[in-house]
Amino acid sequence: MTESYRGDIETLFAAVQADLTRHFGGDVPTHGSDFRDVTWHGTKHIFTPKQAACVSVLWKAWEQGNPFIADGTVLQKAGVGDKQRLRDVFRNHPAWGTMIVRGPQQDLHGLHEISKKT
Repeated sequence: MTESYRGDIETLFAAVQADLTRHFGGDVPTHGSDFRDVTWHGTKHIFTPKQAACVSVLWKAWEQGNPFIADGTVLQKAGVGDKQRLRDVFRNHPAWGTMIVRGPQQDLHGLHEISKKT
């Protein structure tokens, strides 16, 4: 019984990967299980545990179609605490301002969406 599920999951995974490849033109965003290593549109990033927890929150919001999320919400859900600022968590990290971008308001951030390739 487990083998039949494995086949279904592998087929589903292959279909999802194919859709992502078509959408992003081969630069499919990927992440490790703990979000410490992320490849975002061809650029590999390595994150500290605090940064990875924040990226996980931003990634899940992005997957759910929410392009931007309040900084305080990111910090709270990531378990970082509300005494820090999101920009300080990512201070001097190359993902800040490239992969992680400001939203329409000062306290909103999200993952930079690269236009669909045609």
